[in-house]
Amino acid sequence: MDQFYLYLTHEDSVKGYPANTASDFTIELASIVRLPPGQWECALKELRVTGNKDRETFYVTSSLCNPDFNANLPILRKVFSKSQVFQKTYTDAYYKRVNVCNIHTFGIRLLSTVKKEPIVAKSTELTLHFKKCLTPGSTTF
Repeated sequence: MDQFYLYLTHEDSVKGYPANTASDFTIELASIVRLPPGQWECALKELRVTGNKDRETFYVTSSLCNPDFNANLPILRKVFSKSQVFQKTYTDAYYKRVNVCNIHTFGIRLLSTVKKEPIVAKSTELTLHFKKCLTPGSTTF
């Protein structure tokens, strides 16, 4: 296995994490995904957010990745939203280094770029793409 996709919604783990919201949620996979030896990267490939009433720009972050040097946040993507319903498939994916060997429980947050707090949203769906790094020590942008 050199690559795989995870399709997620903010409601996927609501039974185990009742405090989950559409902009700040924890995912617990049904079984552990054990990454084969080597370094792995992750990118946000698809995103759908509804109810972004403030229509604000936000970061999609994940605890699976290391924080960025400048923002000190594990940013997968900066999203420029101008409507209450945002939907996009990214062909120009930004890959970030994965900081775990086994994927089971992790967090996703949609944070305002100004306040660094979760945005107001009604629902979130996203697809993450994982791939094995071609050359150790590099991250693809």
